[in-house]
Amino acid sequence: MATTATTAPKVLPGRPPGPKGRFLLGSLIEVSRDWLGFYKRCAEEYGDIVCIHLAHVPVYLVVHPRDIETVLVTNAGNFTEVRRLSALARVSARAC
Repeated sequence: MATTATTAPKVLPGRPPGPKGRFLLGSLIEVSRDWLGFYKRCAEEYGDIVCIHLAHVPVYLVVHPRDIETVLVTNAGNFTEVRRLSALARVSARAC
């Protein structure tokens, strides 16, 4: 006995959109060449929240001031800094 009533599957949000990047390196080369220009292009193309892969680590670019306040002030306890990103910070700092 088949039923005709269908329910829409529950759709969970995935990662925000972002550049595909290169195999293994992600967008690390683009960031090291012109980090500010790269971030600006990402924001213009993908919106207020962008997922960028630096090597194998997903990094989220948060652009809108409202969203930045949410992350840094309102819900700061829900977000943690990952220590392994310190190595990527050194790579990005050299590009400056």
